[in-house]
Amino acid sequence: MKRIKQLQELGWGMQEICELLEELKSCMRECNTRNQTKVDQEKRIVNVLNDIGIPFGLKGREYIIEGIKYGLVHKNFKITSDLYPYLESMFKTSESSVDKAIKLAIKRAAVKKKKLFYVIFNPYMKGEHIRNKEFFYGIISYLKTTQN
Repeated sequence: MKRIKQLQELGWGMQEICELLEELKSCMRECNTRNQTKVDQEKRIVNVLNDIGIPFGLKGREYIIEGIKYGLVHKNFKITSDLYPYLESMFKTSESSVDKAIKLAIKRAAVKKKKLFYVIFNPYMKGEHIRNKEFFYGIISYLKTTQN
């Protein structure tokens, strides 16, 4: 109420104040929707990682989650020149640590032999091995095609 009186003292009419309030409400709804979309997106990513067998508790899993979010936003990104430096700065670690941790998480998932892992990555696999690059492109493609 105090702020409304201040606006009135500055020459604002009640109609202008009401319009401002409606605009603020609209902005807040939009912000809440965006935040909910981010939460839903992260849930989808985590669920897919669980379904393909990426183990909990590995640092590589955290890198993968953030890498997938990055890849969903940045079209045509490159793994070594875009994604790894982003993860390196975000987690304050080295590029080689990021690479090794992601490789370990992917290997652990491949050992579990979960069906979804092979459904998503079979086109990219050379024997039992999948590279980090193919992993990210495969999972991002899968998330985009199964989006509701």
